[in-house]
Amino acid sequence: MNVPVLSNKNSGLSEILNNDNTILVDSGNLEHYCVELNRFLKCQNVEQVERQVDNAREFVEKNFNYDAVMKKYNNIYDKYVKLTEEKKWGY
Repeated sequence: MNVPVLSNKNSGLSEILNNDNTILVDSGNLEHYCVELNRFLKCQNVEQVERQVDNAREFVEKNFNYDAVMKKYNNIYDKYVKLTEEKKWGY
């Protein structure tokens, strides 16, 4: 499965890894994290997205095992979906 990489640095910062740069977002600021993730997911340049996703997959394969990655993704997306729903429905 190819998806954008979301990871935590030892310093406690969450990051969204792009092709040649990294968008750092404080892990305590979920709203800023959601803004950056949405911006990344709305990218219209298919070639750029494919390149970023391929680089992300390579990064994960070299640095993480499956169990650690899936647990982290599930936790992040659960929080992301909850925040998105709260904004959508105003609660």
